[in-house]
Amino acid sequence: MVVRNRHARDECSLPKGKLEPGEDWEQAALREVLEETGSAAGIVGFGGALPYYVGTRPKIVVFFEMVAVPGGAFTPSREVVDMAWLAPEAALARLSYESERDMLRALLKGRRP
Repeated sequence: MVVRNRHARDECSLPKGKLEPGEDWEQAALREVLEETGSAAGIVGFGGALPYYVGTRPKIVVFFEMVAVPGGAFTPSREVVDMAWLAPEAALARLSYESERDMLRALLKGRRP
């Protein structure tokens, strides 16, 4: 999870960003995680997709379930002021957006027998 001060002070959200030319969803997700957290990650599954609007423009964010690769170093930036790798249950308590919490709950529910 990353902490931004862009839309709201201490906004806690999952890493996200835009596709660059020639990237697929997975490549973009891995790049954004590296850029925003300073750590590489490995994709272990599909997380979900969240549609929303920015003004009148529709957008969609595709998330992947990931694990951190040891190493790396976070450096605060203009976009991301802090970050944390959290267990899903801990992230639920800190995420700012209900849609992201709902997606995470659905993932957790799918893992339980």
